[in-house]
Amino acid sequence: MPPRRLNLVFHRVIVRYSRSLLLVMCFIHLSSIAFGQSKARLETNQRLLAKEISLTQKQLSSLSKDRSNSLEHMQLLRHEIQNRDLLIENLNLQIDLQDANIVAREAEINLVKDQYDKMKYAYKEFVRDYYRTRFQYNPLVFIFSADSIVKAWKRMIYYRNLSQYQQLYISDLQEKESHLLIELNELETVFEEKKQNLATLEDQRKALERSRKKRESTLKEIKQNEQFLTQRLNAKLAQKRKLDQRLAALVESSMAGKSNMTKLPDAIRKLNNAFGANKGKLPWPVAQGYISRKFGKQRHPELKMIFITNNGIDIVTEQSEPVKTVFEGNVIAIQNIAGFQKTILINHGTYYSVYANVEDVAVSKGEKVKRGQVIAYAAASASNISNIHFEIWQGRQLLNPAHWLQKK
Repeated sequence: MPPRRLNLVFHRVIVRYSRSLLLVMCFIHLSSIAFGQSKARLETNQRLLAKEISLTQKQLSSLSKDRSNSLEHMQLLRHEIQNRDLLIENLNLQIDLQDANIVAREAEINLVKDQYDKMKYAYKEFVRDYYRTRFQYNPLVFIFSADSIVKAWKRMIYYRNLSQYQQLYISDLQEKESHLLIELNELETVFEEKKQNLATLEDQRKALERSRKKRESTLKEIKQNEQFLTQRLNAKLAQKRKLDQRLAALVESSMAGKSNMTKLPDAIRKLNNAFGANKGKLPWPVAQGYISRKFGKQRHPELKMIFITNNGIDIVTEQSEPVKTVFEGNVIAIQNIAGFQKTILINHGTYYSVYANVEDVAVSKGEKVKRGQVIAYAAASASNISNIHFEIWQGRQLLNPAHWLQKK
């Protein structure tokens, strides 16, 4: 095979390889970015769900075995089942994502291997033809047979370039071989992650089935004791109304003279505006926990004839979990209210935040507090569940705290 023809063979193989590989590598790169982002988001959600499930299980284990706690037991079970459903959905999405990643990686491996085999074959053909024709097309004879020094020089440069081209080709082959090994190792990692997720998925399905059986048993218990549980719930709602009335009176007293914003001192107006600008950015009053009862009027999930109006949100958390203020302000009241242990009211201009069912209060009335400062600790109820009540007011208007807290 003449030197020019050898050069052309190498050039065609590399050009064909580069074009096809470039397109696929661009697609793989974009897919990898999307995969990485989706994987990170799903894994974060999985950790949050697992943490909530763990907290719920801890609350369930500490819940005293008494018929009077059937409603609390059902509430915790419902939340656990909901989170397990979400966790199973999350794991299924992760597995689907891993399947897509496996398909993409296998396509890349097949492409690289195909091009690697072609390049390797072309190089073998070159070496074979070179040795077959090395006497017929001796480089030195080819160079010195030129009819001028300029042509001889060009032929020598050509052979030097061809030699460099061959070395580059060999280096490229070695690089592709190394890339293949890396891709195969990464593919093995994805397969292992998928295997782990499948095992976790199976465990969660079994746990979900156990929780559903417990829910059915608890539901039967609730139906058998519906009259007793209704009376108990009504007693709790009466305590809640006393809390609402006491807080409304405290806010009303504090709002005296604040109806005209233009007449407020600069410091209070500045604090008020700063709080209002933090909607959706406020930290949670507890580091870990979840909303067990939402804001507003709602039908009781088990006792369907009863409606509950919640002026804030209830957050299940760890017993003795530090309770922190969501924004800087002034403590204007610390109250003892039956059924809610201690209740703290903090003023932020014309905004107010309420922290009920806490104990071991660490602040005093009239004290200035900073954002994130520990003001008390979550108290356990009679049923051993730590469930703090949190409210936000703007003047005399109740606001939905879930709209003001950071998204988890």
